[in-house]
Amino acid sequence: MVDKVEAQKNLESLQSDLKHLAALNHLNSRWEFKAHCRKRMDDIEQQIKNIKSVLKK
Repeated sequence: MVDKVEAQKNLESLQSDLKHLAALNHLNSRWEFKAHCRKRMDDIEQQIKNIKSVLKK
């Protein structure tokens, strides 16, 4: 099992990645790129949720 320090570092990294993806300007992007970003953001949000649930224990 991942220790709490490592989990916290992973959480901060994922939150930073999510913030970066959300800040991208998708106005002139192709649909595929937008869909890929949305999928990645959903995956990151799920990972953040999982890490937070582990840290609560």
